[in-house]
Amino acid sequence: MLFDPHRDLTLNARIAPKVEEIRSMIRDGLIPKVRVVLCNNGASWNEDAQTWINDLTKKHPDRIEVQHFNHDSIVQVLQKTKPVNASIQLSGQLIAENMNHMRVLVGRVAASQIAALFDLHGYGLLERNIRRYLGLHGNRVNTAIHNTLCSDKADQFYFYNNGVTVVCDRFSYMLGLV
Repeated sequence: MLFDPHRDLTLNARIAPKVEEIRSMIRDGLIPKVRVVLCNNGASWNEDAQTWINDLTKKHPDRIEVQHFNHDSIVQVLQKTKPVNASIQLSGQLIAENMNHMRVLVGRVAASQIAALFDLHGYGLLERNIRRYLGLHGNRVNTAIHNTLCSDKADQFYFYNNGVTVVCDRFSYMLGLV
């Protein structure tokens, strides 16, 4: 149905726009690769549905992939974390303290270094953040942060924002010569 853009469909209103976007691409001569992820809180689909999926993927083996996700697979994905081993260059005065069998290091880092870390590691940097990245759309705080970084006040970013907290298993630092 996805790859036949002239076929009439009755769809769930939530996925209809995405399906129509794919069908529009096909009408324009673009053949997308589609990954369909079906989610629920229980068992996968029945045998009839699996036969239908097998037939579909045989017809379009390089164009479509179908996956089932439920609560168990979501937990597995969330528990898989790829370790990040990175270095950043802090500038200015540093504060280093030991507190309750933990260590704290406070310093200033260029926003470009944080951007470079995201370029290299993507959102995997946020794996340990239980709130994850909230995006720019509909989030006034993140929108304001973004606007500051993209404005003529970018050099004052340090004074407008309360910083970035990095959680790690261990860190080391060296004091440079001034």
